[in-house]
Amino acid sequence: MPRIVLIAGFESFNAGLYRQAAELAQSRCPELEIWVFSDRDLAAKPEVVETALEGSDVFFASLLFDYDQVMWLRERVQDIPIRLIFESALELMALTQLGKFVIGEKPKGMPKPVQFILSKFGSGKEEDKLAGYLSFLKVGPKLLKFIPARKVQDLRNWLVIYGYWNAGGSDNVSAMFWYLAEKYLGLTVGEIPEATETPNVGLLHPDYDGYFESPREYLEWYWGKQKTGDRNQNSEFKGVHPPIHPSTHPPIHPSTHPPSSRLLLHTQLYGLLIATILVIHYSLLPLSALFSDAGDLDTRMLFGWSQVAAKIEEKSADLRDEPLLFTTDYRSASALAYQLNNPTVMALSSRIDQFDFWYDQNQFQGKTALILGDDWHPICPELLSQFEQTSPLETISVTRFGVWIKNYYLLIGSGFNAGPDDQFPLSKNYPLTYSQDGETCLKK
Repeated sequence: MPRIVLIAGFESFNAGLYRQAAELAQSRCPELEIWVFSDRDLAAKPEVVETALEGSDVFFASLLFDYDQVMWLRERVQDIPIRLIFESALELMALTQLGKFVIGEKPKGMPKPVQFILSKFGSGKEEDKLAGYLSFLKVGPKLLKFIPARKVQDLRNWLVIYGYWNAGGSDNVSAMFWYLAEKYLGLTVGEIPEATETPNVGLLHPDYDGYFESPREYLEWYWGKQKTGDRNQNSEFKGVHPPIHPSTHPPIHPSTHPPSSRLLLHTQLYGLLIATILVIHYSLLPLSALFSDAGDLDTRMLFGWSQVAAKIEEKSADLRDEPLLFTTDYRSASALAYQLNNPTVMALSSRIDQFDFWYDQNQFQGKTALILGDDWHPICPELLSQFEQTSPLETISVTRFGVWIKNYYLLIGSGFNAGPDDQFPLSKNYPLTYSQDGETCLKK
C-alpha cells in the first residue's frame, strides 16, 4: 500500500487538522496510507517515526529547523523516492525531489530562469541557497501558467502541490494527498478540486460561506442581512452579530445603526493628524528638538547626513590618497555608507558588530582615515591612539529651520595601526575601551 509520511514542525497545534485531512483523503482513497507527525514526535517517539519512514513512498515536511532532528531525518529519508520539503533547514530542503525535479541541481529540460534559481542550491554559500529557494517560492507559482504541461511536468506538479500546501486548510491538504496519489502513486482518485485560496487577512462568520477581505465588506453584508431579514433557506432571521466576544460587549440588535459618518470623519482626521506629526518628526524636524537639546538620540541621528557627506567628500578631495572612512558606531557607519553609496565605510567601536567581521588588516594598515563621531558615540583617546598623528576635531553642526539638532565631529588620522590580523577587533588586546553603557569614553 502506497504510504505518505507528513512531519510538520512548529505546528503541533495543526497536527489535528492534518490528521483530519488524512482521514478525509483516505475515505475517498482507501488504498492510500498516510502517517502524520509533528516535530515533537521526533523527540518523543522516534522509533515510531522511523518505522513509518521505512518503505514509505512520499516524505513531506515543513518548518523543520532543529539541527539534530534535521540530521536524523536526512539519514532516514534520502532514499525515499519522493521528497517534498518546504520552509525548513537548507540541509533538509536540498533533498527535495519530485520525479525529474530536483532542488540543488540543474535538471535538463528546465526553463533557463528556473535553472538559474535552482543552481543557487549548488552554491557553497548559505545565503545563496536560501535566496534561491525563497526566490523560487516567490516566482514559481507565477511561472505555472507559462510552463508547458508536457515539457516539465514534474516542475508543474511541484508548484501545484506547493499551492495546495501554502493555501492551508484541511480541504486543501486532502486535495494535495489526492494529487500525489493520482499523479505519482498509481492510484485512481477521480476529480480533484483546485486549491481554495485563503486571504492573508480576513474575517469569518458562521453564516457566511467564504471570507470577508475587509471590515467594510463584512459590515456591508451584515447591514444587508439586517434589512432583508435573512429570509433565505425559509428560516427566520434572528439577528447576525459582528464577531465580538459576548463576555465583554453587549449584543448588537437588529435595530442598531451603522456608525455615524461624523464619527468616521473624526477618526480619519485624527489618524491623518498623527500620520502628519510622524512624517514631520522623522523627515523634516525632530519635534523633540523644539523642547530639549538632549534625548531622542535615535531620531536625531536620522538628520544631517547630506551635510556630513558633503564635508567628508570635501576633506577627501584635499588628501593625496583616498582615505579610509571610520565612524564610532554601526548605525552611523551604515547611514554614512548609504548616503555616500560607499560600502567601504567601517565602524570602529568596542561593541562587537558585523563590521568587526569585515575588518581587513592588510587594507587598513598604515593608511590615512577620516574619523566621524558625535556626542552619543564620541571619538575616544583609545581610538586616536591607533593613529600616528591626528588633526584637531572639526564640528559639523546640524540644524533644521534654525533649530539645533546635533553635532558631528570629524578629524583626520594618519598612519593607522590595524593590529596583527583580521581578528584584531575581536581580540582582548583591542585598544577601544568604553564604559559599561558603551556610549562614553572610559575615564582612567
